[in-house]
This record gives sequence, structure tokens and C-alpha cells, in this order.
Amino acid sequence: MRYAMVIDIDKCVGCHTCEISCKMENLTPYGDFRCRLLRVEQERTPYETWLRLSCCHCAKPSCLPACPAGAISKQNNGLVVIDQDACYGCGKCVEVCPYHSVIRSSGKQYFDLPTPYEEMAAPHQRHPKFKSDKCTFCAHRLAKGLQPRCVSACISNALYFGDLDDPEAQVSKLWKEATPILNASGNGPSIALIHKDNKHAQVPELDLAVKNAGPPNISCGLI
Repeated sequence: MRYAMVIDIDKCVGCHTCEISCKMENLTPYGDFRCRLLRVEQERTPYETWLRLSCCHCAKPSCLPACPAGAISKQNNGLVVIDQDACYGCGKCVEVCPYHSVIRSSGKQYFDLPTPYEEMAAPHQRHPKFKSDKCTFCAHRLAKGLQPRCVSACISNALYFGDLDDPEAQVSKLWKEATPILNASGNGPSIALIHKDNKHAQVPELDLAVKNAGPPNISCGLI
């Protein structure tokens, strides 16, 4: 089994529901984004192109060998996970991720005092300050047979998720015509893109947007 995601660029309308639902599901601190939406610039047409960006759960993740604490591992299902008990916040994983999708948690609250919702936070909703954090494909939901929250919340059905090793899975069929994000990195990302409408940004423009994305506390819409 290898979990993977395919994003249909033509369907994405830039509503930021993936960002918002991710923050609600995982209670990420103020300014921290496990999943964010990038606005991709292109000059050929006046149409906007949007790209959901997060940890790509790579086959050969740059973050894993870079971690001096051995806090990062790759599971049999393809997920790349961070053991926050082992992490001591050096930020090496943040520096080497070509997708700029690893967070060094800010620990900031939205209000002076924790809300009741924050006080009842589940283990996956706790983010120790300065420790590394990132998208898990909502592993706590996968364990219950559910889709990642961003996938189930997407209003335009632009996100497809499933087992890449299952030839009958929709994501596996779509992967054959998809292009992995920043494929030239050699990381073997588990997120790929499909788009057939030439009015939207093309692969080189999308790759450039990822390279220039900056730290994962920057969003094109929320903060």
C-alpha cells in the first residue's frame, strides 16, 4: 500500500476550503499551515491557477536522512511521519524540504486564552512549540477508513486520494496521466497533478511556484 493524492488543477477554484478544513481538523497554531493554497502566476492568460501544497510523503524524502534526532520515519503505507517526542526542533527538515512543507511550530494561539475546543485537543491536534510538524494525510482519519479532511471538504472535487498500489483505485488510474509535483527533485512525491485546460499554468510554472513558495506560514488567502 502507498497512499497518494492527485490534484485536478482545472477543477480548483481557489476557495481555500482545504486550508481552512485542515486547520480545523488539526488545530494548527496561528500562522502555521500543514496544507496551503498557492496562487500560481502566469502571463499567457488572465485566468488564475491555484495549487494545494503540503508534505508530499515522498518515496525518498529529503527530510528523513537530514534529521539528526532520527525523529522522521517512513511507514509501510508510504506515510512519512515525525515523532515529536524525539524531535528537538533543530529545523534541519524544514531547511531541506524542496516543497517548503515542513513547519517548525510557532505555538501561537488565536486568542489570549485557549478555547474549550483547544483544551479538549486530541493527540493529533497538539503541536509543541518549535518542534517539526507537517501534513500526515490525516493519518488519524485514515485509521478509521476516512479520507483526509481536505479531500472530503473540497467543494469542487479537485482532490483524489487512495492506494496507489491498487490498480482499481481511482487515484491509481488518474496517476497514469498525472505529473508528480516538482518531479525533478528526485524525491518521488506521492502527490501529482492533472490538468488539460491550457488557460491554466503549465508544469514548469507550477514547479517554479513550488520552488518559490517560501516558509509554510505563508498562505495566499488566510494570512
